[in-house]
Amino acid sequence: MISVAPVPTHEVGCAAVRILHSYILKQHLFIAPGFGVVTFILEMDVLFDYLDLVVNRGVPPLVVAQLFLLSLGYIVALSVPCAVLVAVLMTFGRLSQDNEITALRTGGVNLASILVGPLVAAALLASGLTLFNNHVLPRRTTPS
Repeated sequence: MISVAPVPTHEVGCAAVRILHSYILKQHLFIAPGFGVVTFILEMDVLFDYLDLVVNRGVPPLVVAQLFLLSLGYIVALSVPCAVLVAVLMTFGRLSQDNEITALRTGGVNLASILVGPLVAAALLASGLTLFNNHVLPRRTTPS
């Protein structure tokens, strides 16, 4: 009898896909330092404007501190999307630099399956930020 060797398949097992998705999501944890840097830059811009109120205009520092705390919501709403952009660029840039994307394609991994985890995380973050913008940020009133 002639035995036929099994034909190797290029599909990745379910456990390997879970490991790959967790690896990609762990790389996205760079969102925290990116969020910190972007928030710091935006806060410094606002802080210099408010420092002008205290030094040149004579506004009490307690009022300026309260104004600064009220502006933090707006700063967070701006810095979260920027932090996500930094995290995505750092993650996939590093994967490309280390030729890991080429290795994954050679191993038969569909590149669209790599993007599932980051897209789900982005959808959750977008819905959370939408709720934040609708319920936490103060409403702007237009003059009549």
